[in-house]
Amino acid sequence: MQHPYLNITAMAKPAGINASLMRQYSSGVKHPSANQMQKIEAAIKQIVIELKTINLYAT
Repeated sequence: MQHPYLNITAMAKPAGINASLMRQYSSGVKHPSANQMQKIEAAIKQIVIELKTINLYAT
């Protein structure tokens, strides 16, 4: 199973941040404001919630 939202560019959308800007944050070219950090944090927390719902079963 793959989770494309674990990609920096794909994670920008749920955070409501431009993908190019998100890549610049990730590479350290630019630094996010406190408001942008809150958006990123909220998106990460939502991903964690979604990942916690996954159940793995051995066959």
